Amino acid sequence: MTREQIKSISIGAGAALLLTFLFIQQRPVDERQHDQFVGDLLLMRQLDVEINRDLLSARYGLLNSYDSFVEKFAEMRKAQSDLQHIPPFVRGRERAQIEQLVKAESEVVSRKARLVESFKSENAILKNSLRYFPVLIAEASDAASRSKEPQLRERLRNLLRDILLYDLTPHSDLAGALDSEIAELSSLPSLRPSLKGILANVREHATTIRRAKPQLETIMEQVNSLSSAPDAIGNAYLADYERALRINEIYRLILYLCSVILLGYGADRTVNLLRSRVMVEQTKAASEAKTQFLANMSHEIRTPMNGIIGMTELALDTQLTSEQRDYLGMVKSSADSLLSLINDILDFSKIEAGKLELETIQFSLRESLHEALKGVSILAHRKGLELAYEIPPDVPDALLGDPSRLRQIVLNLVGNAVKFTSKGEVFLRLEKREERDKEVTLHFSVSDSGVGIPVEKQQSIFEVFTQADSSMSRQFGGTGLGLAISSRLVAAMGGRLWVESRPGLGSTFHFNVSLGLQPNPFTTTESGWKGLTGVAALVVDDNATSRRLLQEMLEDWGMVPTTVERGSKALAQLERAKTQGFGFPLVLLDSHMPDVEGLWLADQIKNNPRFGKPAVVMLNSVGMHAEPAKYREIGIGASVAKPIRRSDLLETIKAALGLRDREKDMHSDAVSRPARNRPGLNILLAEDNRVNQALAIRLLEQRGHTVVLAETGRAVLEAVNKRTFDLVLMDVQLPEMDGLEATASIRQSEKSGGKHLPILAMTANAMKGDKERCLQAGMDGYVTKPISVKELFAAIEAVVRDEAVLPNRELHTAGALVP
Repeated sequence: MTREQIKSISIGAGAALLLTFLFIQQRPVDERQHDQFVGDLLLMRQLDVEINRDLLSARYGLLNSYDSFVEKFAEMRKAQSDLQHIPPFVRGRERAQIEQLVKAESEVVSRKARLVESFKSENAILKNSLRYFPVLIAEASDAASRSKEPQLRERLRNLLRDILLYDLTPHSDLAGALDSEIAELSSLPSLRPSLKGILANVREHATTIRRAKPQLETIMEQVNSLSSAPDAIGNAYLADYERALRINEIYRLILYLCSVILLGYGADRTVNLLRSRVMVEQTKAASEAKTQFLANMSHEIRTPMNGIIGMTELALDTQLTSEQRDYLGMVKSSADSLLSLINDILDFSKIEAGKLELETIQFSLRESLHEALKGVSILAHRKGLELAYEIPPDVPDALLGDPSRLRQIVLNLVGNAVKFTSKGEVFLRLEKREERDKEVTLHFSVSDSGVGIPVEKQQSIFEVFTQADSSMSRQFGGTGLGLAISSRLVAAMGGRLWVESRPGLGSTFHFNVSLGLQPNPFTTTESGWKGLTGVAALVVDDNATSRRLLQEMLEDWGMVPTTVERGSKALAQLERAKTQGFGFPLVLLDSHMPDVEGLWLADQIKNNPRFGKPAVVMLNSVGMHAEPAKYREIGIGASVAKPIRRSDLLETIKAALGLRDREKDMHSDAVSRPARNRPGLNILLAEDNRVNQALAIRLLEQRGHTVVLAETGRAVLEAVNKRTFDLVLMDVQLPEMDGLEATASIRQSEKSGGKHLPILAMTANAMKGDKERCLQAGMDGYVTKPISVKELFAAIEAVVRDEAVLPNRELHTAGALVP
């Protein structure tokens, strides 16, 4: 790293740290919260003024009801509660001060409410006495007139005047005069009894008014004297608010300057980072929408892909020129690649959404892996690579788990190894790590002699859309999804996926998985190999790993193998054996070696009488067999495909040496022979896509079946009512009535006694739960588009066999179907 680079990185890192510090120190002001807080303060102040005003009005009888006090105190308590939510930008001592003031204001409001309650009580007493006092004075004056007491009447008038003035004058100095006048009324000479009673009431109410008025004035003074906190809170808050605004302006300016500096050193990187973050947030926010979109996309893409792949396969089965065959082969290869990409994307979306579930079914480990490696072995052969695998005998074969996902992991790792290896070999090995009562832990390793992976990239390759080198996607293809999916699948199986690699020296990918053991497995043992004990065999293969595997298998069967890596050495070894007085009854011969072709070497061996005409078994790559006539011409007894399956090799050797069991041969032929002698079926095809209609009809008619087409769900029900069918191939997404609803209607009609009509789903709905929905609706089987011809007819055979359907032997007696 140059000094200039170090300087740039240092400045960028320093600017980033400064930006982070300034961002943390900012005191962002939320104007909505600010307006709410200030509004509550103003409301508190206004309510305080209104309560004081209402007290004065109530004092002088200008307020009709005390309800306004209840409403205003309720509003004050609500505003006071809101004030407790101080805006976040207020921090430190200022926040503590405001919190203390808000608490004090709460106490003031509570005390003021208690004083108002006392005011209401005292004011009621005062107003009641003032209301009745003039009436009492009038009654007393009338009684005095009747009693011929003019002086008393004058005193009563003076008392009424002084009482009214006393009530209306704040802090009146008439209190002493009132006390004297009330005392004089008590000291009058003897009066009539009736007049004495009236004067006693006058004195009582005058005394009440004299006592209540100063108490009310005291309460009102106490209410008015209670210091209101809103002003103090507002002053403290606004000071901090203005300070926060100034600080924010300063921070914004500094942030702006720092941002300009940082952008000067890393504008492109920053933009990419922001775009990535936006994409991540958008992806998270739209996870469910994406899942639904992918389901729709899967259906819409699989439908035309079914037509493209199917029609291409049909075209490849016709008479074509070599140029036309090449073009169609490219179309088929491109369509298969696109379908593989679609499946990878759908798998990853299921994993990310947590909707991928693993099956637990019985399967044969060896059979599953061998079938998985067949396809990739063709690509390996085309690149001139040796593909081999080894499963030691101690590894259990009858397992419980998800074989399709296990094959997916192995195919991804082996496929990557083949893709990134230009010469040499790819080798898959299994080992048993631990076995318990119901579970076994297996270790898989896939080794290659390819380009290798730098140490710093060995973790990132397991991330989504990531490869060890960005140029690899252009040179080798791929999306970078395979390893990400495989690592998550391995984790779901209770294991771990990792890599060991050095650039230029190849790579080894390892993973462990835990699988269940079948409780009562059907055990098969290698039989008939004892007849091979002591048989000498010459193994000719240029690949050291293949020679080692072949030697170990032959030695396990008691044979005596000799291995050589070249054709010239093979001829020399045969000559040497002849000279020493023994021969090789069996020669295992690789069909492609660097010095000679396998067929040429086989011809040399078979046509040399000195070698004793040994049985020759050719080791071919899958799909690369020579013409049978050529084999017969040379005298080659048998061949076996690479990667070699142990059981296949044993049976092939026994057949080449004439040791094969005839009864087993007949059984094997019967099992492997497809059920093509079945009479043609009468099939109802429910499909609305024209291309898929033509493809399905052509495939079915090639097998001798009769096809009737229905383009809508209602047309399916009408056809079933009119004719007898042995099978229905049902698309799910049909116009007018979907396939699920049509199936449910058929099953409902069968409850009245009709014969069960087999229905096989043939749909582009390939997301999680689609198969279960089809079976739950009453369908008997399920195949997905694009259609695999082999899987389609295997599914048809399974459904027809399960139902014991014989075409047109029984009438379909289902009742009328009501759409």
